[in-house]
Amino acid sequence: MSDFNPNWITEQNIALKSWANLVTSKIKNSASRFQKGKSGMVLRAKGTKYERNEDKLVNSISRKIYMASGVAEGVGFKIERHGIFVQKGVGRGHIVQNGMVVRGYRTSKEAQLMAKKKNRAIAEKVATGGPVNRRPYNWFNPQIDRYLPELADKITAINADAVINELNVRIK
Repeated sequence: MSDFNPNWITEQNIALKSWANLVTSKIKNSASRFQKGKSGMVLRAKGTKYERNEDKLVNSISRKIYMASGVAEGVGFKIERHGIFVQKGVGRGHIVQNGMVVRGYRTSKEAQLMAKKKNRAIAEKVATGGPVNRRPYNWFNPQIDRYLPELADKITAINADAVINELNVRIK
C-alpha cells in the first residue's frame, strides 16, 4: 500500500470553502432586496453577556465551515431570525396553518377565554380574523438548491479519485 496522500483533503477543503463563499455572496445579494428593516433598533438578549443590536438581514449573513480531523465536512449559515420570518411569511400575528399563511396566533389567551365562555364565533374571529397581507418570500432556499448539485459533484469527484489513488487501481 502506498503512503497516504493528503492532497484530496486540501482539494475538498478548497472546494467546500469556495462553494460556501459563492453561496454566501448569492444569499447576501438575494437579501439585499430588503431595504426596510432593522438597523440597530432592536436589542437582543438584553441583560445577558450576549446582548447585541440586531442587524439588517443582509449584514447578518455569515458562514461557518465545520471541520473534523482537518477535513471540511459541512457548512452552516448564520442569519438574523427575522430572515426566517421573511422566508416563511410569518410574524406579527401571521402564522402558517395547513401550509398557508393566515392571520392569527398560536396561543391567543383572548381566544381561549372566549372559547371557555362558549362564544366560539368571537373566539375564532380573534384567533384567525383579518386579511392576510403577508406572503412567503423565498430568498434563501433557491440559492442553496441552485448551487448544491455543483458542490455534490465536486466532492464526489474528489473522494472517488482519492479512493482510486489509495487503492492503486490505476495503471502507471
